[in-house]
Amino acid sequence: MSGPDPRRRVPHPLMEHVPPHRTALPVRLWRWRTEILLPAGFGTLFQLVSAAAQHGARWLPYLVAGAILALVVARPSRDWLQLRFWCVYVRHRLYRLFAELRLYTRKGRVPLVLWVTPTRRGEKALLLCRAGHSGEAMAERAAEFRAACKAREVRFARHARRPDLVLIELIRRDPLPGDRNPGLEAAFGHEWIPIAPEPDQTPVLDRSRG
Repeated sequence: MSGPDPRRRVPHPLMEHVPPHRTALPVRLWRWRTEILLPAGFGTLFQLVSAAAQHGARWLPYLVAGAILALVVARPSRDWLQLRFWCVYVRHRLYRLFAELRLYTRKGRVPLVLWVTPTRRGEKALLLCRAGHSGEAMAERAAEFRAACKAREVRFARHARRPDLVLIELIRRDPLPGDRNPGLEAAFGHEWIPIAPEPDQTPVLDRSRG
């Protein structure tokens, strides 16, 4: 009878009860940038509109309110907001999952989520692995990633020249109509090697498009 698979063990068993390290202020600001910038933007807009109304432009608040209402009601802008909501949701779920699965280093540092962009089938998250992390360790917990992010399927890939960069693709729906990509997926490039690829998959994703 074979012993337990060593790949299934906690990467740092001596650190099992050590909480994740409190990240630096720039990292925390980057993580919460949407939640910080959105209220700040609305607050600044409210102050500017109020000041303009006090100086005679009493019609401006109604104009701004109508424009915001139109953005919420119109289908294209509503779809855009929904796609960005899922990106913010995925970013926070990933950080939560790193802590729950103890995917942190001996110093308690978790992988850094650099960017999350919508795709025609879901989202793609670009991660920076710190010393002690690997995409292979994350891929072994694919079921947990899939459940935490409410996705149908999750795929992992590492960069061909930068192994510390990991790409997580979350598939949650059928492809959106049309050929236009709703996000910045093209900015990630095409030199990504699937982690644990299926037998019928090519070793490098989309290299022919480069």
